[in-house]
Amino acid sequence: MSHISKIYRICIYTFAVIVAGAVTVACQKEEQLPQGGFPIKICTTVQTANQLTKTSVNDDLSINWTSGDRLLMLAQTSSGTAASSTLDLKEEDAGAKTATFTGIVETAQVPASCYFAYPANTNTSLNASAGTVSFNYASQDGTHNPFLVSPAIAYNSSGIECTLAHIGGVLEVALPSQVESFVIQGNNGEKLSGYTYNFNTSSGTIDENALGQITVTPSGTNGICYVNMPPVKFEKGFTIIFNGADGKKMYKSFNYTSGGCDFSQAPTAGESATYATLKGALVPVDAKEFSEFSPVLASTAQGSHIYSSDVLTGSQVKISAISLSGVPSSVITGYNATLTNSAGTVVRSYNSSAIPSELTLGSDNNSNWPYLPKGTYTLVQTISTIYGTTTNFENKNVILPAPDAITATIDAMTSYSYYLAGNINGANNCDNATIYGISTSVKISSKILGNSNYSNLKPTLASFSLDGNTLGASAGTSNGDSYGFAYSSNNATGQSWAKHNLASSISFDGATATANKSVEITGLPYSFQFYNNEDGLNQSGWTRHNVDYTNKKCAIQYDGSNGYLISPQFNIPGSTKIAYGIQAQYYRAWAINVSGKSIYLRVGASSSNSAVAGSYNEHECKGNNNTGQSYGTCTGTLSMNSSAEFISLHHNNANVSAQVDYLCIYLLELKYN
Repeated sequence: MSHISKIYRICIYTFAVIVAGAVTVACQKEEQLPQGGFPIKICTTVQTANQLTKTSVNDDLSINWTSGDRLLMLAQTSSGTAASSTLDLKEEDAGAKTATFTGIVETAQVPASCYFAYPANTNTSLNASAGTVSFNYASQDGTHNPFLVSPAIAYNSSGIECTLAHIGGVLEVALPSQVESFVIQGNNGEKLSGYTYNFNTSSGTIDENALGQITVTPSGTNGICYVNMPPVKFEKGFTIIFNGADGKKMYKSFNYTSGGCDFSQAPTAGESATYATLKGALVPVDAKEFSEFSPVLASTAQGSHIYSSDVLTGSQVKISAISLSGVPSSVITGYNATLTNSAGTVVRSYNSSAIPSELTLGSDNNSNWPYLPKGTYTLVQTISTIYGTTTNFENKNVILPAPDAITATIDAMTSYSYYLAGNINGANNCDNATIYGISTSVKISSKILGNSNYSNLKPTLASFSLDGNTLGASAGTSNGDSYGFAYSSNNATGQSWAKHNLASSISFDGATATANKSVEITGLPYSFQFYNNEDGLNQSGWTRHNVDYTNKKCAIQYDGSNGYLISPQFNIPGSTKIAYGIQAQYYRAWAINVSGKSIYLRVGASSSNSAVAGSYNEHECKGNNNTGQSYGTCTGTLSMNSSAEFISLHHNNANVSAQVDYLCIYLLELKYN
C-alpha cells in the first residue's frame, strides 16, 4: 500500500515572547520583561542584512518581532509520525508586538500536536523523529535572538495560539571600547556550548561534548551585545574575557550571590527575576570597567626532610597559599612547578591542568632525588592559558636545612646484656670485664644510601668514646636503612666492674647524630683458683680473716675465732640469679679425718667484719665428706642484687674439737643461672 502525503497549511496567529518563563499569547506582544531589582537599560539592536531571524527590545522592556523572523515547527500525528517546517513572519507585522507566522508542513495525517522553537537559524536544528531541538550557544554575534520553545499545542485549522518559554536567559553586555570579540566562561568549568531540548518531556540536557565557553563576535552592536545563556547554574559565577583590537586581553568576573548565577531556574509565580534565578531574565552586565591581563602568582615555599620511624627517607618542598590574580582562572589550562638545585638539575617537578591551592613536592615528584641535600634551590612556577601563552613567575629561593633530626644508635654487649636478653649460655661465655661489638649507625633509607646521586654524602667519619676516652672507628658500611661504623678494636677489654658510658657521633650532610648507651660490667662469670695461687690471691681484692696459706693451700681456720674469705665487690644492677660451685676440703690439725662438715657461703652488702655476722644470707654447702687428699665440689644457686654484691666463704664451726679445724678452698666459680 502506497502512502500519500497531504499538505496542510497552518497559520500561526500571534506569538508573544516574555523573557521570564512562559508566556500565553493573546493577540498582541505587550507583556513586559520582569524587573529584578537592578537597573536595566534596553537598546534597540542594530539589524544586519544577512540576519535570518531577529527580534528587538524596546525602552518599555517589551519585545517586537522584526522583519525576517522565522519559527521552527514540529508536527506530530496521532500515529506517531512527525514532520518539521519553517514558518515565516508576515512582513506587515514587522515592528509590532503582535504578529502572524504562516507556513506549510507535510504530514500523512492531520497533525495532532505542534511544537515551536525560535529562532529558525543556523544556531538551531530540529530532529523531527526524536522530537528534539538543539541549540548551539558556541558562536554568537551579539544580536537579540533569544532561544525559545513552546509546549505541545493542539492543531486547529483555524489557527493556533501557543506559549513560548525561554530555554535559559539573556545577558545584555555593555562593552568596553575597541573590542573585537569576547568569550564567556564559567568559573567552575561548566559546559556551555550545546543544549538539546526534548519537546515530549519538556526537559533538556547540556550536550556531553559541549565546550566550556561561548564566543561572541559583535556585529554592529553600538556597545551593547545580547548573549544567549544556556540553562546552566554557574556555581561560582562567570567571567567575560575581551579581546581588544590592539591585541590586549581584558576580563571581568561576575558572581551575584553566594549561590552563583542560575539560568536553569525561573522565578516563582509572582516573583521578579533575581540574580540567583535568571531563567527568562534579561540580565544587564556592565563590563566597561575591566581588568587587563596581568597575571600574578603568589605563594610561599618551605623545604623540610621526611622521617619514618626515625629513618631519614627523603625531602619535600611544600608550596602554600598559591593564589592567582590578574587573569581569570577559567583561562588556565596548565600549571607547572619545577625545583632545581645549584647545578641546574631538576629535582622536583609537578604538572596539572589547574592551579592547586597548595602543593607538596615529595620524592614521588622525582624518584631519582628522594633526598634534597642542604642548600639553596630554585622554584619556578609557570601557567599556560587557552590562548597558548605561558608565563613564568619569579624564581623563589627555597632553602633545605641540614637534616638535624637524623638519629644514631650505638650498640654493645656485655655478659649482663646477654643475661638480660635471656641468653644464659652467651652470658657465661663472655669475659667478665669486656664490652663486645661496639658499633654505631645512623638511620638513613637505603633509597638514599644506595643512590649514586648521594655518593659524596655518605658518612666518612664516626667517633666513639668510653667514659669520656676516645676510641677509634673503622670504615663505614651500608646495611639496609642504616649506615654503620664499628669500633676499630671491636671489643673493649679489661674494664672495671661498674657501669660504663659509651657515646658515638656520625656526621651526614652537615648534621651530626649522636648516641649514648650505658653498659654494665658485673664481674660475672667469675672463677678464682685459690690453690697454688698465693700471689694471685694477694692481688685479687679478696678480704681474709684467720686464713692460712701453707703448702699451696688456702685454709680458713677455726680455732675459736671464725675465719672467712670475702670477695671483691661485684657490680650487680638488679636481681641476678647465680649458680655457684666450690671445690674444698676440710682438715683437722692437718689430719684428714672430718665428717659431717660443710661450708657457709654467704652473700652480703659489704666486706666489713661486722657485716659478716649479721648482713649475709647463708647458703650451706654439704656433701664434701672427703677422705685422703681429695676434695669435693659443692654446688648451688643464690641471688645477688645491688644490695648484696659480695660473696663470703666461712668455716662451719659446728662440732669443733679442741684441735684447729681448717677449711681448704681450692676453686670458686660463679655463673649466671
